[in-house]
Amino acid sequence: MACYWISPRKNYLSLYILNGVDTYKAKLQTLGEYKLSKVCIYIKDMNKVDPAQLTEIIRDSYLAMKSKHPLDTSVKDH
Repeated sequence: MACYWISPRKNYLSLYILNGVDTYKAKLQTLGEYKLSKVCIYIKDMNKVDPAQLTEIIRDSYLAMKSKHPLDTSVKDH
């Protein structure tokens, strides 16, 4: 299962946070310039966001989704 998606668009980068952006209100306050939807952070200029904050949001989203939906380790590749 995907924990987040990054989708480059013509005018901005879309970062889909599948556990919802509301979870990260405090971190978003210091992220920089962006727009929001329910599960998306839209970034027009990567030079206008704090890379450390963005990394934390992505990492925290990944860990939250991973804990909710652990991988099935019983499935083996053939």
